Amino acid sequence: SELPSTRSLVSRHARMQPCSCCGGSGSVIFYGGCPLCDGVGGFQDEGSDDADAILRKIAEALCSDEPDSCGSRSTLALETLSVEDVVGKGSCLFARKPFEAGELIIGEEPLLTVLGTEEMRRDMVAELGNTCNPDAIGTRSINAAFAQDERLLRSVSDALSQLSEADAAEFMALSNCFSEGAEAACTNGSPQLNIPGALGGIFLTNAVADSHSDTSRVYSLTSRINHSCAPNALAFQRAGRRRIYAIAHIPVGEEICISYIEDYSAGKHAEFRACVERVADHAGIDSATLLAALFREQLFVKWGFWCCCPRCAPLAAKAEHALN
Repeated sequence: SELPSTRSLVSRHARMQPCSCCGGSGSVIFYGGCPLCDGVGGFQDEGSDDADAILRKIAEALCSDEPDSCGSRSTLALETLSVEDVVGKGSCLFARKPFEAGELIIGEEPLLTVLGTEEMRRDMVAELGNTCNPDAIGTRSINAAFAQDERLLRSVSDALSQLSEADAAEFMALSNCFSEGAEAACTNGSPQLNIPGALGGIFLTNAVADSHSDTSRVYSLTSRINHSCAPNALAFQRAGRRRIYAIAHIPVGEEICISYIEDYSAGKHAEFRACVERVADHAGIDSATLLAALFREQLFVKWGFWCCCPRCAPLAAKAEHALN
């Protein structure tokens, strides 16, 4: 029979949820991941015929019962992907073979799973409200405080104790953007266990949360995928398994990147862009620069880095000036 439209196919895996990063004051559409960890919004060419064809191909794969072609510890994954350290970015995931748009890059089982993360965070914010105004503290500070929350540390420690020694070491080698001294980018390597909140920081930096079931999962390879405002891949979750699909041709040696939050250039954000244009016009600044500035600030507040992807880098200085 004829397949449903691309939008309806994709919408089976997409949900509108309150944004857990801003205390529920906003809503986002995302594909199987909480914006606290992995917003995975649209991509620059959304709405074009090519983009629809790519989304349709991905949707058909997601709706099928066919098994994934690779996994985090499989020989195939090691043959097609590599993890490399990049100065200022930490460990990054690179293609060792070309991937075509719509092709599955990797399907990965979680390394570590924790239940009730969002409930713990809400409880902590409620407790903060008894002594101060959480809005005055700021989202970044709240997330940093949550990284050291005893409930979270206990839950992560319990989950970590269930792993093999090798898997536990793999978890501890992941980035921690809440570590002491972290600046523009997340620190990488093996954090010292005596750093306050090390376990919580590593977990929050790398976890992908499913708000529907309040389950957060950390992945060995795909948690290392960096953000780009012009991504070449999309991430989806299905039954706890994370799938990364190419949305453009990815040549050998190119870094795999996803968007952590929705792209403001998508059609559904036209009203927001119009508002930014009015503010920019009133302030006498370029609206595209202000939009990039707001996008970069949102990324810093949530993940602790200032985006320097090819789309943001040329505007970085002007964007900072626009915010000031």
